[in-house]
Amino acid sequence: MHLQCSSDGKGRSPSGRTSSGVWWTRTQSIRTAGALPFEVALVETVEPPPYQQIARKAQHLRELGLSDRLIAARLGVTDKTVGKGIRWLREMPHGKGRNEEGE
Repeated sequence: MHLQCSSDGKGRSPSGRTSSGVWWTRTQSIRTAGALPFEVALVETVEPPPYQQIARKAQHLRELGLSDRLIAARLGVTDKTVGKGIRWLREMPHGKGRNEEGE
């Protein structure tokens, strides 16, 4: 950090004034946290909830005409979980879930 004085630059004091009584200023701007570059990798570490895990398969089975109860029995979950999974898929942009399985 460099200090600049508006007069001859002699004898700066902690108060911000030179010995001649003239104010000095910083020549380098102070970097705030907003100006600092910051990079972080976002990694999903938690397994998705069951309704998200079965959502695509449940939707496919419903399209084939199966009831939520029958789908639930085949996938080993409750019928409420099946409904929640399908509802979650419909609310996602373009019907895409977070866990792409390619089904």
